[in-house]
Amino acid sequence: MRSERAGKWYDRAGNLVMEVPSADKKKMVKPTIKHARKLGLLPSVTSVIQDTLASYSILEYAKRQVALAALVTPKQPDQTDDDYIALLLAKSEEHKDACADIGKAIHGDIENAFESGKEPVNPVSARAYRSLCERLGGEQVVSEQPLYDASLGIAGTPDIYTPIRLIDMKTTDLSKFSEPHDSWKFQLGAYSNLLKRPDIILEQAVIDRNTGEVKYVPYETMGGVWGAAFEHLFEVWIAIKEYDPRKWQG
Repeated sequence: MRSERAGKWYDRAGNLVMEVPSADKKKMVKPTIKHARKLGLLPSVTSVIQDTLASYSILEYAKRQVALAALVTPKQPDQTDDDYIALLLAKSEEHKDACADIGKAIHGDIENAFESGKEPVNPVSARAYRSLCERLGGEQVVSEQPLYDASLGIAGTPDIYTPIRLIDMKTTDLSKFSEPHDSWKFQLGAYSNLLKRPDIILEQAVIDRNTGEVKYVPYETMGGVWGAAFEHLFEVWIAIKEYDPRKWQG
């Protein structure tokens, strides 16, 4: 049985729901699928993807991190195999967490910069911010603008949204980047479904976490199938969670 971990949820008016009353009404807790079923909450696009998709490229990345940890962490004579494996897994997680932390910091710096109009202090974030500003060419960025559609059963908040453009930011090592992960394509596909506007430009901004260099990948170059693909993925999510937010009736 799958654990009912807390995901990211929105109400049916597109407002992010961070907490809901506990069953005994004595405290506030993070919403889970149980609360969603009761309140008719909409899952975020990213939660749907994370709950259903095990990306081949992400699995390959995880295996590589374990292998790299083994190269720099020799097995000690008194270590059991189980202890050594546990150590390698822990070290590989440390690297993944460190990369995630860097990515979150860059995202936060850029979001704050667009809100304040002040360039980030961090030189990596600053370089990425300048690139994005040049890409936007003066377009007005709408901060924290959720996209939602109860009839589709999903919601989400794009990183960068203007009257004519939506950009989703990802951080990685660009020297090893070849194309967007499938999970990234699913996300843009879902945003395309929510927008229902073919005139909007959808792009992936892939930011090098070490230098701030940005590579832009237009959604239109990804094959044009990812909106429909996300709909199929969502059907899998519905089956797993035993909850269809499109059909909820309060």
